[in-house]
Amino acid sequence: MYKVDLIENETILKSKELKDYESAFSCLNGLVKYLGENRKIIIYEKKLNKWVKFGEWKLQ
Repeated sequence: MYKVDLIENETILKSKELKDYESAFSCLNGLVKYLGENRKIIIYEKKLNKWVKFGEWKLQ
C-alpha cells in the first residue's frame, strides 16, 4: 500500500492511497505538473501498519 501527498507549506493539498507501486508512480507523474515554489510530493509505503516515507520530489 502506498500514499502520495502533494504538500505546500506543510499543508496537504492532495492525498491518495494506492495499492501498488506502479499506481503510486503513475499518480506521482500526474502531480509533477503541480510542483512549484514551496510545494513537494511525498510518497509513503505502509509497513507494519505505519506510513514510512519512500521518496520526496520538489523543484530545486
